[in-house]
Amino acid sequence: MAKEYIEKDMRPHEVSSHWKKDLLALMSDFCIAPEVARHIIHQTEKEAAAGEPCCQVYRRGWLKFRTVFLSM
Repeated sequence: MAKEYIEKDMRPHEVSSHWKKDLLALMSDFCIAPEVARHIIHQTEKEAAAGEPCCQVYRRGWLKFRTVFLSM
């Protein structure tokens, strides 16, 4: 099962939306406002290169979330 998750994680971000769902779930766990969470995901998606793996896009979004969270 772990191998299956890794394979999904390496898919291009245009194909899979798992990274968005995981990032939204993380931000909601930390009580980040939904509009802020959507803005972080939108910005992350705009910065992502075509064909970039989900794991890298998720990591970039996580770093954005961390910056916002630590500034609160």
